[in-house]
Amino acid sequence: MEDGVEPGGRQRHPPSSILHPHTRDANQLTSLQERWLDPLNPFQRTLRCGLYWTNWLGMRMLFRLRVIGRKHLPDSGPLVFVPNHTSSLDAFALAAAISYGHVKQTWWAGWSRAVLRGWLRRRINRLAQVVPVQKSLSSLAVGEEVLRRGRNLVWFPEGHRSRDGHLQEFKSGIGLLVQKVPVTIVPMFISGAREAMPPPRRRLVRLSRVLVAIGPPLPPSMWPADADAHAIAEAVRERVAALAPPRAAQRAESRGSGESM
Repeated sequence: MEDGVEPGGRQRHPPSSILHPHTRDANQLTSLQERWLDPLNPFQRTLRCGLYWTNWLGMRMLFRLRVIGRKHLPDSGPLVFVPNHTSSLDAFALAAAISYGHVKQTWWAGWSRAVLRGWLRRRINRLAQVVPVQKSLSSLAVGEEVLRRGRNLVWFPEGHRSRDGHLQEFKSGIGLLVQKVPVTIVPMFISGAREAMPPPRRRLVRLSRVLVAIGPPLPPSMWPADADAHAIAEAVRERVAALAPPRAAQRAESRGSGESM
């Protein structure tokens, strides 16, 4: 789920629950989103299992996927997985890095035009529990609903794929989200995916090795009561940047300090 909130905490099209944090408006979700938030039926769950293990095997055979820090994954949620974002391959890497038990309880969001394009893609996205959202609207309402239902959420706080591989500034959406629904954040860093499928491409360029590093979880109790959304986002960014391998870490530090390379 890509963050739709500006760095200063401004939302492009703020729904009422963000303007008034103590209220919820079920009408923010479309009937299609409500249906796609429903649990899969038994047949769909069987297909999802096959989809997971196909991706798990493919990522290890083709991209020699390596996962560091899997011990940090909490056994139960709700959790927010917060990775960097440099490639369309990131989602596949993340899904293969966590257990099937976690995947079963994890929801994503994708732009409606991409999620619903074509019969096959639509069904695969339904099995992967990807909820369609309109690009002109914030995904915060969907993210909030996922977490309130006790499920896990994948959240890309940079808001878009990094074109140069630098870790971008985190938008305030992740801070707003955990303020509204206090849950544990799991920081992650994905490296190697950009070399295999750099933006804006959505096709493979090479079969490079992919690494997923998982950091210690960040419980909601670590945020002061008066912490604002931007401060939370910055703190989470620091934890994600700390997981970067040496070369990627240099890019992250350069971006954070405002220097160019």
